[in-house]
Amino acid sequence: MKLSETKVDEKVEIIEVEEGSEYQAKLAAMGFVQGCEVCPLHKNNNTMLVQLKGCRYGLGKEAAECILVKRL
Repeated sequence: MKLSETKVDEKVEIIEVEEGSEYQAKLAAMGFVQGCEVCPLHKNNNTMLVQLKGCRYGLGKEAAECILVKRL
């Protein structure tokens, strides 16, 4: 499933960031890589706030749709 499809406070693990997406390098630089745990903190139609490794990040819907995750 995509990160954008998760529920608030649902812990998930990153499976992959879609290769070739325009966000792949930027997300990797922020730490969004395979095996990391992510927890959505807030969502609306266009953005979401997530926690990753003790840091909070705001992601646009397009970036969140490039991150494939699984529930923990």
